[in-house]
Amino acid sequence: MFKKTTALAALAFVAFTALPAFAQQAAPAAPAAAAQRLRGTIDALNGNVLSITARDGSKIDVRLADNWAVQAVFAVKPDEIKDGDFVGAVATKRADGVMVAQAIQVLDPAIRERAQGDTAWDLTPESLMINADLAQVVKNNGGIFTVKLTHNKATYDLLIAPNTPIQRYAPGEKSQVVKGAAVFINAQKQPDGTYTATTVRAETNGVKPAV
Repeated sequence: MFKKTTALAALAFVAFTALPAFAQQAAPAAPAAAAQRLRGTIDALNGNVLSITARDGSKIDVRLADNWAVQAVFAVKPDEIKDGDFVGAVATKRADGVMVAQAIQVLDPAIRERAQGDTAWDLTPESLMINADLAQVVKNNGGIFTVKLTHNKATYDLLIAPNTPIQRYAPGEKSQVVKGAAVFINAQKQPDGTYTATTVRAETNGVKPAV
């Protein structure tokens, strides 16, 4: 009887101690959503679903959050940028190493600590987004500006041509989200291929998102 009881207890102990091992074999995590920048023009807004034609001609539906918001876009004159401004400059590198601006966004300095640095960008092939402080702003002949861009890891020389779009953003109105308006959307592409977003950067009085 003792041996039988001991054997049963041993089996129970093995079964009990094996449970954590099975418990640790959790179900695989669901694939994470992938960030994707969408650029295009609005086709329609139906409820919370924004339909756009992307710049490559494809048709995309974006499901907006219940509390979605609009960013308005405003043009900034080159003469208005100054030393100490925190900007996001989309640029490409020339053969001599100098960066040439394609578009510039004047950013809220409150995000400097978390936003500064370089990010590969997709405005054009080889584009780079540089979030950095402006310094040594100099206007040259022909209206070309030269500036220094400095963040915590690098410093760049940047050329800004007179026709380079420079923009800032502010809270906008949902009435701006109309057919034909140009938009830029930082979307999340879900594992099932659909897109979601919380903010729409929308054309404002003819000023189209440039980045």
